Amino acid sequence: MPRLFESTKTFIKSLAEIDYLITRAEEEANIGNENYRRLFLKLVVVTLVSKVQVFTEKSMEEYLYRLKQNRKRLSSLSPHLRCVSAKRTTIKNKIEKKLEKKQNVTALYITELHRDIKEIMDHFDNRKKVFNHFDIAIKFPLGKTGSGELVDLLEQIEGKNIFNGKIDLSKLDSLLSIRHNVIHQDVNPGMTELQIKQYVYYTKKLAYYINNYLYRNAILNDRLTTVST
Repeated sequence: MPRLFESTKTFIKSLAEIDYLITRAEEEANIGNENYRRLFLKLVVVTLVSKVQVFTEKSMEEYLYRLKQNRKRLSSLSPHLRCVSAKRTTIKNKIEKKLEKKQNVTALYITELHRDIKEIMDHFDNRKKVFNHFDIAIKFPLGKTGSGELVDLLEQIEGKNIFNGKIDLSKLDSLLSIRHNVIHQDVNPGMTELQIKQYVYYTKKLAYYINNYLYRNAILNDRLTTVST
């Protein structure tokens, strides 16, 4: 059976809402009500992009949860991912700032600093399993474009662009640009219902691809059954 993250299941199920909005746009078009047709098309674009953003963030969050829940050994993770988490821990614990302190350096301060540095060193101990303070970026910020941000999020795992030659991210940027213009300039999306349906299909394909990649990397020695549309 195909294996899906809960975030993927929720996203796919929620596309029924998009289908409903498209149907309403078609109904308004059939009775010649162009203004309401455009309104529903605007709602489709904004809602669809929001769902993609939520899906992406929830998927990254679930991936990190799976790593911890499955108690994967650090040695099974890519060196790149371990360094990503180590860097985030360094920033979170303000190691550089603490090391620059010149006054009031007490024994307690040294003890706390040792604890913080140990959290970083934990990342390089092959005997350890993924611990609670292991961390990656989760947020997927959106602007007029967003493919670069999506690549960066997934690149944390193995240090490579997983979409290169597999998924055309220019289509995602096109959708985000349309959404940007709708929100910030209140312009007509300028698309037909068929074109929007193609974007919906694209986001579904993108979600399955991300799901398969994250699942493959979250589950140790568990063969992934590829999910497709």
